[in-house]
Order: sequence, then C-alpha cells, then structure tokens
Amino acid sequence: MLRRSILLISGLLLSVFVANAIEVKTEAQSVTVFTNGAQVTRTKSVSLPAGQSEIKFIGLSRCIDAKSIQVKATGGVTVLAVSLQKNYIGEKIRSTAIETLTKQNDDIKDRIKAEKAEVEVIESEISFIKENSQLSGKDQAVSFLNLKQINDYYRQRLTSLKQSKLSYEKSIEELKKQSGALEKQINELNGKKDDTTTGEIVVKVNSTSASTSLFTITYVVSNAGWLPSYDVRAKDVQSPMQIVYKANVRQNTGEEWNNVTLKLSTANPQQGGVVPELTPYVVGRKHTITTSDFSNQVSGRVTLKDNSTPAIGATVSVVGNTIGTFTDAEGRYSLTVPKKGSTLEFRYIGYETVRRNASIETINVRLHEADANRNEYRAMSMAKVQKEAPMLARSAGASVMMDEATEEDFGSNAPEVKTTQTATNTEFEIRVPYTVKSDNKAVVVDIENYSVPAQYEYRAVPKLSSNVYLTARITDWQKLNLVSGEANLFFENTFVGKSIIDAQQTSDTLQMSLGVDRGVVVKREMQKDFTTRKMIGSKQSVAKGWRITVKNNKLHAIRIKIEDQLPLSDNNDISVEANEVSGGSRNNETGIVSWIFDPMSAGSSKSFDLRYTIKFPKTMNPVIE
Repeated sequence: MLRRSILLISGLLLSVFVANAIEVKTEAQSVTVFTNGAQVTRTKSVSLPAGQSEIKFIGLSRCIDAKSIQVKATGGVTVLAVSLQKNYIGEKIRSTAIETLTKQNDDIKDRIKAEKAEVEVIESEISFIKENSQLSGKDQAVSFLNLKQINDYYRQRLTSLKQSKLSYEKSIEELKKQSGALEKQINELNGKKDDTTTGEIVVKVNSTSASTSLFTITYVVSNAGWLPSYDVRAKDVQSPMQIVYKANVRQNTGEEWNNVTLKLSTANPQQGGVVPELTPYVVGRKHTITTSDFSNQVSGRVTLKDNSTPAIGATVSVVGNTIGTFTDAEGRYSLTVPKKGSTLEFRYIGYETVRRNASIETINVRLHEADANRNEYRAMSMAKVQKEAPMLARSAGASVMMDEATEEDFGSNAPEVKTTQTATNTEFEIRVPYTVKSDNKAVVVDIENYSVPAQYEYRAVPKLSSNVYLTARITDWQKLNLVSGEANLFFENTFVGKSIIDAQQTSDTLQMSLGVDRGVVVKREMQKDFTTRKMIGSKQSVAKGWRITVKNNKLHAIRIKIEDQLPLSDNNDISVEANEVSGGSRNNETGIVSWIFDPMSAGSSKSFDLRYTIKFPKTMNPVIE
C-alpha cells in the first residue's frame, strides 16, 4: 500500500513538473529520407532561466522512434534527460480545406438523421392507419356511402404517406453518396483519418545562468520514404538516350515538412517491357515456359479491416530491391516487377507487413492490425539500422562528387542536387527547398537529367513471343548513381509502356528494354517437309524443322538479334544432332542459337532455318516440342 502511495505521489509530482514545462513549437529544417523511414532535424532558440528546466517540444510526429532521439544545446546548457511521450487528446492541425469538407460532411450527416426521423414518423402513421382500418358493424350497420368515403380517405392518405417516404428515402441515398464522396476526399487529404495523436519530446536541462540556447533535435520516424522512378526517352535509334531520374517522396507521419532541405538516401532500402528469356530445353523432360504468360506487370488493391476500407499510401515494393510504388486513394497499385516469382512486400503503418509471390498479374491484399509491442519493436529496429548505416558508410571511405566525375562522359542538365557516393550507399542533397505534407501524396523531386550514349538493338525470341523488343545498352552506367526502379518508356515521342532499371546487375553494361516495336515483325513456322518420325531398328528418329522470318518495316537500318534453341540431352541413350542453324551462333551449354543482322536495311527481310534430329530407343517416349 505504501509503495503504491509513493508511486502515485511521484507520478503526480512528475505530472505537475511536466505541466509547468516550457512548451516549444518548432519547424522541420532538414529531412533525410530513406527508402523506408526518415530522419528529421529541427532547431529552435529557447530562453532559459538559471538552474534546471523542463522543455517540451510539442506538435511532433506520432511515429518517432524513442531510441533515435538526439538533442544538442548551446551556450553552457547541459542536457540531463530526454524522453518521448504521446499526446492522445491534442487536436491535429488540419488544413482549411479539410475543415471545410468535414463541416460539409457533418451537415449532411445531420440532414440524414433528420430525414430518417421523418421516415420513422411516416412509418408510424402508416402502421396506425392499418391497425385502425377495420370497420366494425356489430352495433350498427355501416352505410355504403360512409364505407366509400372512409376507404377513399385511407387510400389517399396511405398513397401520400408512401410517396413522402419514398421521396425521403431517395434523398437519404443521395445524401449518403455525397457523404461518401466527401469522406474519400478527406481521407485523400488527411491520410489515415481519425488519428489525432501527436508526439512530444521532453528535455530536462541545466543552465549555469539565464540565457538563450539554440536546441537541435533529430529523430527517426516511420511511415515515410521515397522510391525512384525514371522517364526514359529515345527519339530514335540514332540519338542519345534521355534519362530523367526522379524520386517520389511521401510521408504520413502526422507532421508537416514545410520548405525543408531534403536529402535522399539509398541506405538500407527495404504491359510487359521485359524481354522473355529462354530456359534450357532438355529432351525427356517436360519443357515448361515460365515467361510467355506473365507480363511483368502486377496490380491489385490493398484494403484494411472489413476488406473494403482502402489502404491509402501503402508501400508496395519488391523485396531486396528499390523497385516499388504507393497505393492511391482507392488502395489500388500497379507495379512492374523484374521477373515472375519476385516477392512483393506490402507495408502500412500500424498493420502487419505482408509478402506475396508475384506469380500472377493481379494480387489483392488485406492487411491486419499489428500487435502494438511487436510493431514498435520493428519500427525501433528499422530506425536503428537506418541511423547506423550512414555513419558506417561515412567512416568507410572518402566521398566522391559523382556529378563532377560524370560530366566528361555524360551530358547532364542536372537540377540543384549534390550527389555523394559513400562506400555503401548514395545520398542526394536537394538544394531547392521542398514541402512534403503528411497526406501520403507523392511529391516528385527531380534528381538528375542525363543524356547518355546508347547502343540500340532489337531482340526477338519467336519461340516464346511474336513481339520484337527494342533494347538499349549503356556502358559505364555505374557513374550515373542509378538505383533499381520503374521506368516510363517513350520512343519516337510516344509512350510505349513501362519497364524497369535493374541497377543490381553486375555487368558493366546496363541493358534496358524499351518495349515492343511493331515496326519490326518476326514469325516462326514449322517446316512440315522436315518434320518427320521414323523407326530405324531399335531406335526412333524425330526430325524437326523451323523457318524464322524477320522483316524490318522501319524507315532506317537496324541491328537485330534473334534467339531460338536446340534441345539438350542428359541421357546417353538420347542424341541430338543439329542439321541446320543457317549461320547462327550456338551455345553448346544452353542450346541457345543466336542470329545477329547488323545492319538490316530498311524494308528488307531475312529468312533462316533451324533443324535438328533427336534419336532415342523405341521403348522411350520423351517430351519433344
């Protein structure tokens, strides 16, 4: 009992002390945004009396990681203690637009209540009339005239009441639609609605004398991040390629970042335009083609709770990569993935992270609320890694100014961005201030504009697809500081689709697919005259023949590479003989045969053959194309 009393008194004393704390409002000066999370820096001059004081920095994010808070003070002020608390009753600062929409919605809801009350009154009157509509003639007879008059009254009154009820019900439905539209707009502006919790950092200091001290506080927050995206433009196959490197920055932390200095860091990141790839074709095994039925484009909807509430601004990303996107106001997303089987991760603050295998083109996900303790632990762990990684990177080696290093090799029309390459990550310091509201809307930040020399090549795999893909090869691409992300493709001033820039490849040449070009046509046909099956003693012999034709309908010459394959055998009883490859280059390990025509003149066409014979015991029945 005594222990409880002491704790209660201590709590009351602490409450009184905190209540007398100096309340300070601050503005964010600079923000370092990671691909998952951000570090915020705020500064403020505070007048302090001599001795010990309590300062409470109010109106901060609800998503602060307590372990990440750092506080510095100038002027002979010693920081004694730092703690984080949450204000659950403080009103969240809302914009004028949100307040106006909320007032309109409240008025509509009041009208709905009033009209529902009118409907209840009408239903009561209808019920009363029906209950008292029976005419009794036990004491005296009812005349036909009176009966007609009463019946006419009931009919007219019921008709009037039901028409009024129908009118009210229609009005209620219309008001509900208006209310629903307003709520969607409020959600769009306000991010996750009904969350008025704010964070407060309480700092206990000691000052040797009455003075003014400049406080600098930094902390890491979750529910923020950036994702790279690109606009890739090729005027024609004779011109350099234009790459516009952009960042989509968004946050829903509960605090506003107004005119802040942004720094973007790649530290610790948590219609198909991709050319299909051949897999080895081994006689006797089932040859499964895994790329022809998948467009590399995945889309769907992310919802909460009852499977109808949209998750606005949820992060959808490829695990182990920086490729990702955010859901819109309806919870919908669309993302180009590197390949079939990529793992997608769905993240939303306060909800369990979900992973799905991208083996189909439509993936809908329902998120469930996370356990508070486990969610806090994950946020703390994430913030700790993000906090330590840049420090490790800075200590690992000297920084290199990559915008200067690339100027000789690549034409650049760069925005105000300073790029620093460390041993483990890249940082982009945006020199123009930006405002990022806490509404989950992506703010597009230009990082670099490059004009790079590229070698263009058309590629086709007619066994898997009748499409011909335009690709580009960029050498020394590491100098561009690119990270993996989606790319919008433009060729000959026309949007041709989406692809990806895969910056994780180890080759010194970056290969990009610019999508399908209908100006080049390829066709693969079976040659029936060379397709036979024969029995020779104890052996069977199966011959296959294919005629491949390609035509260049462009107005200029092109370079084109076409791939097909010969089957392989992993059984000594099965032999494969290449009868005709028409000058193609054969890879004996994979069986892939390649033909390159450079140049292939405008309007010209080429035809060539692929023929092979497979021999095996007649007791066997291997799978053959």
